[in-house]
Formats: sequence, C-alpha cells, structure tokens
Amino acid sequence: MKAETMEAVKLIGGLTEKYELRTLSQKTETLKKEMNDFRMKFLFVGGFSAGKSALVNAFIGTELLEEGQRPETAIPSEIVYSEEEYVEAVAGDMVRRLTIDDAMDLDTEGYDYLVWHIDSAPLKELGECTIVDMPGFNSGIENHNKAIFRYAGTGNAYILVIDCEEGSIKKNIGDFINEIKNYDNNITIAVSKCDLRTEEDAETVKKNILNTAALLFGKEVPVTATSKFDEKVQEKITSLIGKIDRDEVFCSMFNRKVYETGYSCYDALETYRDSLELDVSEYDEQIRAHEEAKASLTEELSRKKARLDSEFSGKVVPAIMGDVSNVLHQNADALVASLRTGEKNFTMTVNNIIRPVLMSATKEYVEESFDEFIGSISIGEGEFSKGSENAAGNALQRIVEINNKLSILTKNNENYDKVYKTVTTSLAVLTGYIAPWLEIVVIFLPDLLKLIGSVNQKNAMKDKVTQEIIPAIINKLEPEVEASVMKMKDDMVNETEVQLHALIDNEMESLENIRAAKENAESASASRKEDVDKDIAALIECINKLI
Repeated sequence: MKAETMEAVKLIGGLTEKYELRTLSQKTETLKKEMNDFRMKFLFVGGFSAGKSALVNAFIGTELLEEGQRPETAIPSEIVYSEEEYVEAVAGDMVRRLTIDDAMDLDTEGYDYLVWHIDSAPLKELGECTIVDMPGFNSGIENHNKAIFRYAGTGNAYILVIDCEEGSIKKNIGDFINEIKNYDNNITIAVSKCDLRTEEDAETVKKNILNTAALLFGKEVPVTATSKFDEKVQEKITSLIGKIDRDEVFCSMFNRKVYETGYSCYDALETYRDSLELDVSEYDEQIRAHEEAKASLTEELSRKKARLDSEFSGKVVPAIMGDVSNVLHQNADALVASLRTGEKNFTMTVNNIIRPVLMSATKEYVEESFDEFIGSISIGEGEFSKGSENAAGNALQRIVEINNKLSILTKNNENYDKVYKTVTTSLAVLTGYIAPWLEIVVIFLPDLLKLIGSVNQKNAMKDKVTQEIIPAIINKLEPEVEASVMKMKDDMVNETEVQLHALIDNEMESLENIRAAKENAESASASRKEDVDKDIAALIECINKLI
C-alpha cells in the first residue's frame, strides 16, 4: 500500500518536471517532503492514574515520566529516539531546549507539550515513530481538550491503557472510544497493574475487555495484560504496537493528497495533448479564455455566496445546535449525577458530552451544505466566451470528479477519515474553530450553575438541568457557533476559488509551454501526442491503485 503511494508521487513529480508544470511540481515536492517527514504517533491514553506513564517508563527502560502527577498540570509528553538526550518544551511557536534533569523539575504550566529525545533501544527498534503519554480523561479540561485537538486525525494509533482494577471497559472509557473512532480507528489495549491481581483474575479481566472492545469496534481489538513490573513488558508493548498496520495509517494520511495532485496533473496533461495541434494564435486565444474563466468563476462564487450564507445560518447552525441539545438531554441523568459530585465534575461531563458531537455534527452539516453549493455553481451560456465557459466548466467538473473518486477511496477503507474532500473541512481545520466554543462553555458554566440554587432532590435537579441549564448552554453557545461557522464558510469559499483557479492555471501552464515550443519551431508530431497519451495512461493506472 505505502509503496504504491510513494510510487505514485514519484511518477507525478517526474511528469510535472517533464512537462514543465512548475506550480504542480512545487506542490508535489512539498507533498514528498511531508510524506518523508511523517512520523506515526502512538498515543498512550486512559484515565488519570491508569498507569500510562508507568508503562511508557517501563517500555523505554528508564524512570523518565512522573507517575501520578496532578491532573490539572498534565500535558502530553512526546518521546522520540535520539542518541543525544534533551527535552523541548513547546508553547505555540516557542520551543525551549532543556536538559533531562532540568525538564524533570519544570513547571509545565503555560506549555502545550514536551518532546523528550531519549537514547532507548526499544524506541530505536520501533523506527521513525513517536510515543505520546497523554493527559488522563479526567485531567484538567483545558489540557484534555488541547491534547485531543492536537492529535485528532493526524495519523495516529491509540494504546488504550486500562487499570486491571477497573475490571472492564467502564462508561467513561467507552465514551472516549466512541469519540476517537471519529478521528482515528487504530487502537490496541494494554491492561495495566496486573501485578495487583492474580494471574487468573488478570486473564478474566483481559477477556472481558477483549469482548467489550469487539462490540464497540465491530472487530477484534488486540489486548495484552501487563504491568511495569512484568519482565516481558517491553516485548508485550512492542508486540501491541506491531499490531497496528503502519502502511495503512500512512496511506490514510496521504492517499487523498496524492490522488488530488495526480488528478490535477492528469488534467494538465490532457490540456497539453489536446492543444498540440493548435496554431500559435490559437494558444493566445485559449490562454485568454482561461483567464476569463477564472474571472467568471470568481463572479459566480460571489453570486452563490449569498445563498450559502442563508444555508449556513438557517440550516447548518440550527442542525449543529439541535444535535448538541439532543445529546445533552439524552445524558441528563449523567449530568445530574456529575452535578451532585461538584461543579468541576459537572463541567468536565458537559465538555466530554458535547465535544465529539460538535466535531461530528459540524463536519456532517458543513460538508453536506458545501457539497450542494459546489453542485449549484454553473457558468451561464452566453455570459462569457465559449472558451472560458469550457475552461470554467472543466475546472468545476474536475473538482466534482475528484470528490467522487475520494468518496470511493473512503468507502473502501474504514480506517480512512470519514470524509475526504478537496475543498471541505478537515479535522485539523475544525479543531481550530471548535476549541474556542468549548472554552466558552467552561467559562460560563459556573454562572449557569447558580440556576440550580439549593435544589438537592434528584428529580427536581433533573428538571432544573433539562429545563434551565441545557437551554442556557445552547443559548450561550449558539452565537459563538454561528460566528465561527460563518467564518468557516468564508474560508471554504476562498479555498474553493483557490483550487478552481489552480486547476485552470495548470492548464494555462501547459498551453504556454506548447506555445513556447512551437515558437521555437519544435515539432508537434503524432509521436509527441502518443508520448503524452502513454504518460496519461501510466498516471491514471498509478493513481487508480490508490482508490
């Protein structure tokens, strides 16, 4: 799988150089670099004190990470192999380099994550990858959200650590599993602290977890039972990580990008081939038509944008908020139970309930409306020259064709992100919009809790939650969601215009290259056309293997 992806990008790069497609060549080189620099991350996740740090320490062979640190101070720790040992403390774009000893005493407040560069044989054996010790589910809300959003959908695998004392997959763990399935579908499970139970009991717990995980994922999930005192802990963790298909994860990250780039190259080569027999004067006419097509598409996008404004404010935002309201009402009993244990627990419960819904609902409704928007764009006959109509129509058709092909790619592999589009939202983009919504919730919830007053009876408290607290959450959140979604819509329209123009620019580059060749009296013989046809056939065969 990975070999085919690498072969495809190599072929695309060669063709963009051969036909002097400079813009596409630069895009392909950027993609190659991104692929070469990709490091898969194995995220150790679980509840606070589940034993994540202890297992990571045991695996790398040194007491590196603090075990049982306070939940509110926990941030992700990335661990990579390096002969030279040091630590990088990262806060936004700022990176502070520290010695290992200094990092041990570092106050992590204000930092986003740490990167530990460690000389460890087990790490070295894993190859180009990163181990990540994540904050617990019940760590500080802000840190937990940042950690989720930092790694969501970026080509990761999860090592879910469950304390053997838990005995099974409890609801909070099951909820987290259901959430991460929206981002990545690669997971294995380590049952920790098995030294605290008999071997027979630990095996029973392992079987219970194995069965429950299979129900949650609809397939068998690798599970191992171990502890930091287990003599075979390194071997078991290595085996667990080995159960993840790294090539599959790599392809889920890059196949769509390679396919998009390959299809753009195919479009440019078709233009090149079809224009070989034009006169020099006809090239100028075609180039002018392409310039006019860019202008016509910009005008058409501007006209249709008003309709999209109405669609987003009248349909998308209410649909998102409807899903949030529904899930809060469905979990009313859990909200009441958490409320009875304190404000902090209630705030965390609300956060954990609405975060995955905001992610999934926003993706679903935004993409649905945007698909309709793309489908509604058309260049009216007679408004522009025939050449520009054809160029603009071809660009729109290419966008639709690429999306259709990528939909097939998604359906063929359940581990691929749920929707791959050329112009619609990605998880990385979504997290930038959704994170502030959750921060708003965390800020205003304490004031909303005053609505509860001195009510202690469970039924009366549930009435307060369903009739006052939940509607107040929706009312506070909706204007923030609407403002962000409208900004998202503007960004997506702009990106659509960029991509449509890029397709037309690629065609123009092909036209300009042929015109230059003709002006230099180079032959446009039948053999040249055959050569292009062979290159197109090879390209199509190569990128179709990605579907």
